[in-house]
Amino acid sequence: MTSLRFVGELPLWLGLLLAAVVAVLAWRFYRRESFDLPGRLRWVLPLLRSLAFLLGVLMLTGPVLHHRKVIGTLGQVKIYVDASQSMNMRDQHLSPERQLLIAAQQGWIEPGAVGENEPGDVADSENAAVSSALAMLNQTPRLRRAERSLLETPDALLASLKENHDVELFALVNNSAVKMPVQADAEKAAAFEQSADGSITDLITGITSSRKQSLSDGSTDQPTVAMAAKANTAIVLISDGQHNAGPSPLQAARVLGEQGIGFYPVAMGATAAAPDLSVVGMEHPEMVFRKDRVRGTMIIRDGMPAGQPLAVRIEHDDTLLWEQQLLTENSGQRRIDFEFEIEELVKQLDEIATSDVKQHAVPLNLVASITPMEGEAELDNNQRSMRLAATTENQRMLIIDGRSRWETRYLRNVFERDSQWDVSVIIAGPGNDTTTLPRGDGENAFPETREALFAYDLIIFGEVSAELFADHEFQWICDFVEKRGGGLILVDGHRKRMRQFTDQNLGPLVPIEWQPEPVAAKPTSLQLTNRGASEPALTFETQQQANQQFWTELPAPNTINNVVALPDAETLVEVMVQEKPVPAIVTRRSGAGRVLYLAFDETWRWRYKAADTYHQRIWNQFAKFVMPRSFATSDQYVAIDAGPVSYAHGESADIRVHLNGLDGEPAVGSTVDALLWVDGKTVATVGLSPDPDVPGIYRGRSGELSEGDYEVSVRASGFSDQALKARGAFVVRPPETGELTETACNETLLKQMASDSGGTYLREEEIGRLAELLKPLSSGRVVESETLLWQSYWWFAAIVTLLAVEWFLRKRAGLL
Repeated sequence: MTSLRFVGELPLWLGLLLAAVVAVLAWRFYRRESFDLPGRLRWVLPLLRSLAFLLGVLMLTGPVLHHRKVIGTLGQVKIYVDASQSMNMRDQHLSPERQLLIAAQQGWIEPGAVGENEPGDVADSENAAVSSALAMLNQTPRLRRAERSLLETPDALLASLKENHDVELFALVNNSAVKMPVQADAEKAAAFEQSADGSITDLITGITSSRKQSLSDGSTDQPTVAMAAKANTAIVLISDGQHNAGPSPLQAARVLGEQGIGFYPVAMGATAAAPDLSVVGMEHPEMVFRKDRVRGTMIIRDGMPAGQPLAVRIEHDDTLLWEQQLLTENSGQRRIDFEFEIEELVKQLDEIATSDVKQHAVPLNLVASITPMEGEAELDNNQRSMRLAATTENQRMLIIDGRSRWETRYLRNVFERDSQWDVSVIIAGPGNDTTTLPRGDGENAFPETREALFAYDLIIFGEVSAELFADHEFQWICDFVEKRGGGLILVDGHRKRMRQFTDQNLGPLVPIEWQPEPVAAKPTSLQLTNRGASEPALTFETQQQANQQFWTELPAPNTINNVVALPDAETLVEVMVQEKPVPAIVTRRSGAGRVLYLAFDETWRWRYKAADTYHQRIWNQFAKFVMPRSFATSDQYVAIDAGPVSYAHGESADIRVHLNGLDGEPAVGSTVDALLWVDGKTVATVGLSPDPDVPGIYRGRSGELSEGDYEVSVRASGFSDQALKARGAFVVRPPETGELTETACNETLLKQMASDSGGTYLREEEIGRLAELLKPLSSGRVVESETLLWQSYWWFAAIVTLLAVEWFLRKRAGLL
């Protein structure tokens, strides 16, 4: 096989451009002498001279004919180079022995530089060559060392393998294999540098996909069988082994080994973790009230020598919100609690919003970071984004009870003391100062209109007599839950007044059925069900086992109603009565809203020896569990809620829109789409369907989302784009892989891959052995030769011939 290559110092594109310019100038110059000649000579003579100049300039590009001849049967060697971000790490903490071996393999020092001396003594010596080599090693990332091993070192591995094998070179980028050219060193070097940015390390998907592609190019219908027949195939994997995504490498190695294909892993980097600090996780609420203090935990990995000053902080742009000074412990993972105010920050951000658009939930993009320290192996893992939203409007709650029992008193105190709640409390019925239900537009009165009731977000309903309500008021409460999407919490008691709820009043909302016989004995303990254990509203400890223990340690109620959850309801918490579970907290969806039922009224006992520490938090989480989610932003016609401010990679966004017509009433019958934007471009359109229970509400779900910062706008029939100004926002986080937090080479995995497939494991300083190890795969060889056209007789003869013909024609035309 013969191919044309250009190996000169002048790039081909520049040589062609320069040759074309010279040829055109030559044409224009000699064209002036040919005006009086016959028609053919008028353009033939300048053309001959221009072609001669063209060939002369192209000599600078170094045209070469490359001849390749295969004798016998070649082995198949596929080289895969890990191009993930961890391969950009440097390994300053390598042992002195390995430092010298790698420096020798890279060609920076002579292989015998160590001699009979200890490696540590040689490394600490004043030998300028050794010091320079070690300095170069410390500044050279793993990927660059792999590249040099293939192309530039004395071993010249790629050139050696090509003498006896059919070699293909790939870069593993995320979950794909990018084929690299193998002709020109400069091309390969540039390709490696551009590919060293994979956010994950998947050592298998790219390999299997490239094999299938190669086999399909070979026109085989059964790729697996066809590959199994090629026992002269080997896979060379150059990687640090930090596999964090995709299929199991060990399973793939075993399958390939059964097909006679061995893995030859080359381990890059140190086997011990480098001294490093990294932020590996953030635990914090997704949404807070603007006057709240944000509380959470920063999780860091501390691998630095103990006793050094360490500063951790949380910032918004250049504004420092929280900082703490610590000392390093070299203890692995550490949890650091934080707490800071956001009221002033939210106020500043809210002032930026335009007057036409209201921000009901201000997104906060914060950065948690560790101040870089001298000696850290990697600085890119020292910070992590922290996304949450701050609500700017108070939530409205209506508490209705038939008596001022302990439960109601403490609930009233919990929410009235919290600045994010506006609370109205109605205590009415027999035995109270108010025997009838107070109605009106003021506080502590039942609303006189359906619209006024719909202005609330949550209703807590206690043991109040059903006789106090009119039929239409019960219907309003049902509509509040089922159509408005409001939250309803039912707190039952031992007076059994809640059993008055029938299908004619609030019965359709109740998620349980009362049993005629009472509970046989006193409850002994609370416990979460499987459904309750997975519900964030009931989570108060980060570890599931600790959270289960938290609930069992809460004081159990003295009395409880004997109930059975309805088929479409979910039991979240049970109490144990004579070692049998009885439903204690039950929930279910009802139309657009949610109902939470408590079979007891003694949560106030949870304040025992803890005051509001848990009681307030539990009830706030109960409230937010059943309440409708607030719209994040709105204008005159549309309100948008795009769900959480942060999604994981691959998740879908739930989008909810409220649309008002020109008359201020909910708009029905419109065709509504949500447009997803990234970097000013529309990346997806989500069709929204009208909510059958709530007029003016439209809902939709996007497809799987890739990482990026998203904006959401609305397009609706009957409205211009200028009218619908509100925009929602959320971010999709990159996959959680720990790509830059694991600094050590996973030698154990790479060794096992080699063992399971019948291959051989090598460290990077041993990469030169590959040519000898793989030699038995091939029974042939490749003979390559080159014809230097730019130095050849034929190229010179072509130029001379053009000039000779031009001279002959000019002489005949009388121009000489």
